[in-house]
Amino acid sequence: MFFEGENKQVKHSIKIISLLTAVCLMSACSLTKKEKTYDAITFIAFGDTPYETAPIGAAKTPFLNAFLGYLNQTDTHPLAPEFTIHVGDFIKGSESKKHCNEKRYIFMKDALTAKLKTPAFIIPGDNEYNDCGNRSEAIGFWHTYLGKLEDNWSLEQKTAFALTPVNRQNEQQDNFSFVRQGVLFIGINLVGSRVRDVKEWDARINNNISWLTQQIEKNEKYVRSVVIFAHADPIRNINTPKYRNAKYMKAVMNNILSLSTTTGKPFLFIHGDYHFFESEYSWYGKNILRVMVGQKMDKPIVITVTNDINTPFIVNDKDDHFKIIVPSLVPESATGNKSLSL
Repeated sequence: MFFEGENKQVKHSIKIISLLTAVCLMSACSLTKKEKTYDAITFIAFGDTPYETAPIGAAKTPFLNAFLGYLNQTDTHPLAPEFTIHVGDFIKGSESKKHCNEKRYIFMKDALTAKLKTPAFIIPGDNEYNDCGNRSEAIGFWHTYLGKLEDNWSLEQKTAFALTPVNRQNEQQDNFSFVRQGVLFIGINLVGSRVRDVKEWDARINNNISWLTQQIEKNEKYVRSVVIFAHADPIRNINTPKYRNAKYMKAVMNNILSLSTTTGKPFLFIHGDYHFFESEYSWYGKNILRVMVGQKMDKPIVITVTNDINTPFIVNDKDDHFKIIVPSLVPESATGNKSLSL
């Protein structure tokens, strides 16, 4: 009798468990995995500088000395960055045609590797590429010393970034990507100024679009935000007819707008080019924040990617790293002059 009662009890328990399992399968109450959470990630962006040629550490390199000194102490800074990004133009525009010499590229490589603790990335600017007197030689120098900069990192830089693979586009090695703390970071070669070689621009812009599309579609299920680095200010280049690059800028921006709409994730587009700081939601894509870095800041811009869906990006300007700038979203009906009509 004891075994018979125990058997009935077991069968009854199995029925209850089966019923609960069925209910949970219908409502996904027991099988839903807890969503992965990430820490906030902070990085530093700067560009259009240093325009300096003296040996690093000399009196004639005041900005770079101050910058490296500040950055190398950020391990005790409340907003300590995990990496830095230079968004192009380290040669002065007026010197581009005559001074895109090899020493300038070596100088910048040393500044971002041997002299810096924080892992660093860089993308081309027009001053050291598109505007040079010998463009093919200039981009050759760029690729030799600054392309795949992660291969030239110091041991300390490599250690800090050890578990984060950096991907490079086969067709265009200056385009890169990596995922860190659930954020997809993408760098593309988008420079401003004049279109000097239509064939070259066509190929480069097509590579940019392919890279953006491939990386975002590949990673969209696994990341919370997308950050894109480029040099050119697309809005002002589109509105500057003399450069004749508007169709190229529009093509890239159309691609980014489409991808941001499809994924519905927060996008951050960071660039240089016009030498003053801006931070605004200025496109029809309401989830795209555009930030332009200033020139020769005493301190670079610090950006934090948060876990807050309402404030996904915090931008701290050059004057006060604790002053938070969070632009208001553009209303759906807004059609301001700075919005792109693509």
